[in-house]
Amino acid sequence: MTSVKLSQIPENGALEEKGLRLTLDEAGLGDPWTGGEISFGYSLRKVHGKILGRFQAEGAMRLQCSRCLADIDSRASADFMLEFEELPEDPNPRSDPDPADPGPNVVLFSGETVEFGEELRQEMELLVPFAPLCREDCKGLCPVCGGNRNDNDCGCEEKTKNNPFQGLNKLFQENKEN
Repeated sequence: MTSVKLSQIPENGALEEKGLRLTLDEAGLGDPWTGGEISFGYSLRKVHGKILGRFQAEGAMRLQCSRCLADIDSRASADFMLEFEELPEDPNPRSDPDPADPGPNVVLFSGETVEFGEELRQEMELLVPFAPLCREDCKGLCPVCGGNRNDNDCGCEEKTKNNPFQGLNKLFQENKEN
C-alpha cells in the first residue's frame, strides 16, 4: 500500500488516492501514536523523467504535558512533497559526494516500483513535539507538594535553595547602587 507501480501513473495527469489507511504497525509507528491507524492520501505525477508526489497524512497521539504531566489527546497532520528519481546506473563520484544520499525530499528508486513508506513514517515522527504542553499557560507541578497547579492553588510556599552565587549577587547589587 505504500508503493506504486510506475505503469499506474499516467503520462499526462496524476494518480490520486485518498482515504487510505495504514495500521500503526504497517506504518512503523508506535508510542505516542494511538487510534490503531493513520489515514493518508497522495498524488503522483510524471514530470521530465521524474515523479513528483504530494502526500497528506493524519493520525492521533496521546502525549504527556512536559510541565504538569497531564495526558493530552491530540491530532497531527502532515502535508509534504517528495521527488522520486531513478537510481543512476553509473554514478559519478566526482559530481555527487554521496550517490546514496540525493538530498532532502528526494527518494531514489530502481525497477518499476516507487516506495514511500519510510518517508511517510519519518514525516509522522517529525510531528511529535519535543516538549508538549496541555496549554500555553500551564503552571506545572508544585515543587513542594507535587500537586498540579492548574487544578488548584495548593498554597505551598516555595523554599529558596541555597544558591552558591547568592554572595556574588549581593556584591553585584551593592556595586549597582554605588
